[in-house]
Amino acid sequence: MIGWPKLRGFCLSLILLTLTLLSSSCGDDQQGRLSDGSDETASANLTIRWYDTSVVKDLAPIRAASLDCQAGGVEQVVCEVYDAAGNWLVTGGPWACEAGSGRIERIPVGQDRIFVVLAEDDLGNIRYQGETTGVSIEAGQNTQTVVIDAYLFIPTLSVPENAAQDVDLGAVSLEWELVENADEYLVQVAKDVDFETIVINETTPATVYAAPPLAPLTEYFWKIRTVDMQANTGADSEVRSFVTSDCTNTISPTSQLVDKNGDAYNVTVSATQSGCEWSTSESDSWFSLSPTSGSGSGTVRVTVLSNRGAVRSATITIAGQNHTINQEEAPCTYTISPTSQSVDKKGDAYNVTVSATHSGCEWSTSESDSWFSLSPTSGSGSGTVRVTVLANRGAARSATITIAGQNHTINQ
Repeated sequence: MIGWPKLRGFCLSLILLTLTLLSSSCGDDQQGRLSDGSDETASANLTIRWYDTSVVKDLAPIRAASLDCQAGGVEQVVCEVYDAAGNWLVTGGPWACEAGSGRIERIPVGQDRIFVVLAEDDLGNIRYQGETTGVSIEAGQNTQTVVIDAYLFIPTLSVPENAAQDVDLGAVSLEWELVENADEYLVQVAKDVDFETIVINETTPATVYAAPPLAPLTEYFWKIRTVDMQANTGADSEVRSFVTSDCTNTISPTSQLVDKNGDAYNVTVSATQSGCEWSTSESDSWFSLSPTSGSGSGTVRVTVLSNRGAVRSATITIAGQNHTINQEEAPCTYTISPTSQSVDKKGDAYNVTVSATHSGCEWSTSESDSWFSLSPTSGSGSGTVRVTVLANRGAARSATITIAGQNHTINQ
């Protein structure tokens, strides 16, 4: 039978052992361990220097070891430690924002450790970020001091300016300033200020983003977030807006000369983006257009029939732009009627009808004679020539004249 004194001593020993184990595991750090299973760890003291800028600049104002946490929107600070391959090892903190320093326990020993400081707001959004690489952690080391420069982790937007109007549909470019330690940037564009209707949600390593085609005459809102090598994402930048321009279309060629035989050719429509709709004016009796409407860039086929008349021209519209069709005249041909006329001895006056291919065809007659006259002696297009024959006091007489290049014989 075990006596009370012995039992009490055993219980006290058990309690002391439990308290020892608890004290060794307590703290504000989350413990990690090396991939090789090693449990050797060490500690490091952290000092943070706060910068007012988002990028390293000569003589940049330093907020020393303190930060106006309320003005900076920072609620707490943590420090994550990674190995050279980017694997998370341990997180130190959280610490109060005002401290500007902290102690990280149980860092797995090894070379090339990466320390990343994250200053977060009350929603966990990262407002400041800083990192240092190549830190060696040795077993049993408790006095290692790591100094980290932390920069504003929120991009400053530059182009387009807020509330910009008439932004070119074909060249929407979003630009912002470089952020220190940024690996890439998250670009978000929406049709509403609350970003419930997001149309672009992409990442880019650059500080310039060329947007894909957007709708014309539409207001858009945009913001940028910074992402570091460890996929830590910063708080939103300011939100800016812009309004896109209306669709702008161009055509080529703007005019075309077609010979009298007719032809078919293409007019190229170049639209600022695929959503730009367009149409053409109506066809005519001597030319046709196909298609008569479209969207985005495309081609309109113009077919012109042969011309049997004078020079002709038409100005049509394709995608809101003027296009002129010019067609050469048909060759001139003439006929006259009658081609001969018999007049009695008393004389007479009669008409010869000239039929020309078109109104632009000019013609003339041969000269009058002592016993007959012609009027008019020239003209253009179809018309009539009046032939006047005087009375004949002698023998039968005859004359062959030309009217519009055609022979006409007068017999009296």
